[in-house]
Amino acid sequence: MVMVCYLDDSDAETSSVGTLAGYVATADNWEIVEAHLQSVCDAYDVTTLHAKEFHDTKGDFKGWSRIKKNSFVDELYAKANHMTWGVAFSMAKDWSDVKKQTTGNERMSLFGVVFAAILLKLHSGNPLSQLIQEHGLAFKVESGHRNNDEIEQYFHRMSKNEHYDGTLKSIEFVDKHSSRAIQLADFLAFHSRRRAALACATGKGNSLPTKGILKRIHTKVPHLEAITPRGMKLRTATLEEFETENPFRVPR
Repeated sequence: MVMVCYLDDSDAETSSVGTLAGYVATADNWEIVEAHLQSVCDAYDVTTLHAKEFHDTKGDFKGWSRIKKNSFVDELYAKANHMTWGVAFSMAKDWSDVKKQTTGNERMSLFGVVFAAILLKLHSGNPLSQLIQEHGLAFKVESGHRNNDEIEQYFHRMSKNEHYDGTLKSIEFVDKHSSRAIQLADFLAFHSRRRAALACATGKGNSLPTKGILKRIHTKVPHLEAITPRGMKLRTATLEEFETENPFRVPR
């Protein structure tokens, strides 16, 4: 009963933050969720569950009312009880400037650090950890991102680390069209990134209230979520301050 985490990135050029997000469930439960997501998308004539088009009311979602959008989200998550957990981590893109002031993570990209934080948080420090440590954890990450090689190398390096004690089973990079599960990860990543960008711009961080579609999503399944604590002011923060203030801990 290996736990499988589908992860997707949201990395718009105009955004001040980058986000990795997705969902964890057992392999068997993913089969149930996948079939359900497919049936909902078929019923709504949605070819690809693309969050940006959904938000912009374009493509397959052209002409949709707010009521129809809300109903669609509710139906997508009607089998959410089969998904054990959602996870979303967002970090300000000026991380590259912070790295120059610190030691330990200079060679890691923003998305490398975000993945490392997600991996560590899923493994320990939350109610899901015992289940993951007992059965193991596998990742399916959307293919095509420029930092995927780094993520893969980090995963395999940590899989041999005694801290994880054989918990990390496999990592695979999958196409957006390969499953509805990876598309649902995109759906969460897009909406989480938008909230994170606003949280950074206003300086409210994790305390920013959740609204709209993301709030609707959060009512369906438990989520672990973290946003860089200082937002656009992260440029002046030390790595030690970042680790202390953020709910996720970045491993050395």
